[in-house]
Amino acid sequence: MLALVLVGCALVVRAYDPAILRISWLGAIVGLLIALTHTVYVLAGQRNALSISPWATLAYTMTFGSLTLLALALAADQFAQMTRSYIWAIETPAAWAILAIIAIGPTLGGYALFTLSLRHVPGRSPD
Repeated sequence: MLALVLVGCALVVRAYDPAILRISWLGAIVGLLIALTHTVYVLAGQRNALSISPWATLAYTMTFGSLTLLALALAADQFAQMTRSYIWAIETPAAWAILAIIAIGPTLGGYALFTLSLRHVPGRSPD
């Protein structure tokens, strides 16, 4: 299954096309940091699943993630010398509605179910 996911990701980013495939140290570092932070989230969430409300964990996670993404987007916009503002690129109310549906449904719902399921996944060390 993991191999299929990796092949699917490679096809989506068109890794087979040398003209598009560019590997950078920054991209590799960001990818490793993402994996590390997700691992910390899972391990800390699993360890504290019985003592901390999953909804509180989810609220902290989404708040921290949103603020981090906003800071990165603002930094990227400053780096590009404000030539294009990707943060405010969504102009129509319908596009905002679609974004809200995607954010609330699959993103928030998926993380909520995942966080709730940490109470039932074996692997916690007994206290």
